[in-house]
Amino acid sequence: MERIVLGSGKLYVDEFTGELPEDAAIEVEAKLLGYIQGGATLTYKPTFYEAKDDLNFVSKKIITDEEAILKSGVMTWNGETLKKLTPTARVTEDTAKKTRTVKIGGLSHNDGKKYVLHFVHEDKTDGDIRVTIVGSNEGSNCPLRRIKKLSSMRNLRRSHRTMKAR
Repeated sequence: MERIVLGSGKLYVDEFTGELPEDAAIEVEAKLLGYIQGGATLTYKPTFYEAKDDLNFVSKKIITDEEAILKSGVMTWNGETLKKLTPTARVTEDTAKKTRTVKIGGLSHNDGKKYVLHFVHEDKTDGDIRVTIVGSNEGSNCPLRRIKKLSSMRNLRRSHRTMKAR
């Protein structure tokens, strides 16, 4: 398991529509999940299967599964944030009373949606870091901390400006 500490930054979220958005399309105020506290960490854990011949001369190792977890503390959030991070959440608003009600739970309310999480750490000296993952929330302890089960992570690369899980 490899762990990459990313530091502090901004966390954006959008519903996944089948293609990863360009950085400029997701890095807008309307898609800002919230300001984070405590930084962010990306953990990547592949599962391998190794096949060997009986004499141990030939072997082949392949990845059979992979998991990436982006952990981040969200300091500012609201009911709409919970709706995106908890698959069974429903949000209703009463504008006359100026209230927002969030109901969480019930398997029949699972929306099955997948989301793009996009983390940006700006660094003028060494270059910005961007991590983009697609997944569904399966965090057991806190719905605001984990996005697991990648739909797409073909390679993890870092140029002097960008690091993305695609």
